[in-house]
Amino acid sequence: MGGQDVRVWVDRWLPSLPLGRSSPIGEVVVTRNLRVDTLICPQSRDWNINFLLPFLSVVDQEAIEGYRWLQSRSLSVRDHLLPYVRSIPDELWKRIWKTMAFTCWYIWKAQCNYVFNQVRINPLNVVLAISNAVGFFLAASSNYAVNGGRENVGQTPSRAPYWIPPPPPFTRINVDASWFKMSSSGFVGVVLRDAEARFIAVAWYHIRAPCAAAAEALALLRGCELGASLGYSEVILESDSSKAVSCLLNSLENGSWEAFLTLERVKTLGEAFQNCHWSWVPRSANMVADTLTS
Repeated sequence: MGGQDVRVWVDRWLPSLPLGRSSPIGEVVVTRNLRVDTLICPQSRDWNINFLLPFLSVVDQEAIEGYRWLQSRSLSVRDHLLPYVRSIPDELWKRIWKTMAFTCWYIWKAQCNYVFNQVRINPLNVVLAISNAVGFFLAASSNYAVNGGRENVGQTPSRAPYWIPPPPPFTRINVDASWFKMSSSGFVGVVLRDAEARFIAVAWYHIRAPCAAAAEALALLRGCELGASLGYSEVILESDSSKAVSCLLNSLENGSWEAFLTLERVKTLGEAFQNCHWSWVPRSANMVADTLTS
C-alpha cells in the first residue's frame, strides 16, 4: 500500500481543530479523500512545504524555516568534516566511545551519591576518577590484545600502568603500607613529587595496626600529615588500596570498622587542604612507595 492509497488521518478528538478536521488558512480544500502522497513532493521526496504552509500559522512557518536552515547548515558541516571523520582510525573511535561511557557512568554515580548520601559533588574528583578508569581500562585492553586474547596468569603485564606527574599546581603524594599479622605491625611509605616529577620528600614509618585495612588507612593519614606539614595546599593522594580510596570517595561506612576512625581523620585532614583529591592506582604506578614498605 503506497501513499496514493493511504488517507491522511483526521483526529476528531483534537480540541484545537474545529469540526475535528484541519482548517487551512489558505484556499486549499481538505476532503476525506486527501492522500498521503499529496503531502510529499514527487520530485525530491521531501515534504511538500508549499502545500503544507497554508495549514500553519506564521509562527509555525518561521520555526520550520529556521529548522530547515539549521538542518542545511548541519548537513554542509557534516559533508565538510566527513573526510576527516572517516580518516580517524577505528582504534581511536573505540577509545572515544569508551571514554564517553566512563564519563557518563561517573557523572551518574556522583549525582546518585549526592542525592542519596548528600555527598557534595566535586567536579575535579569526578574528572580524576574518569581519567584513572579510562587509563587502566585501556592499559588492560592493550595488554589483552598484545597477548592474543590470553590472560597473563602469573605474568607481569607487558604494558603495566606507570606513575605520571600531576598537573600543576598539584603535588602527588603516593602512599603504601605493609602489614604482618604475627606482630600486628608494619611499615608505611610516603613519596611526594611535583608536576616536574621531582622528589620533594620521602618518608618511612613503623606502625602498629590491627589489620591490613587499618594499615592502609594509616598510610593515607601519614601522607596527609606530611603534605600539610610541608605547606602544600593542592594535593593528589594516591594509594593502591582500592577499598580505602573508595571509602574516601563514597562513604566511610562501606569500609572496615578497624579503619573507620583513621579514615575519618584522613578525610578531615583532606578537607583542610585547599584542593585535595583521592585516587586509586595499581601497584605498578605506586612502586616507589611500595618499595619503601618492603
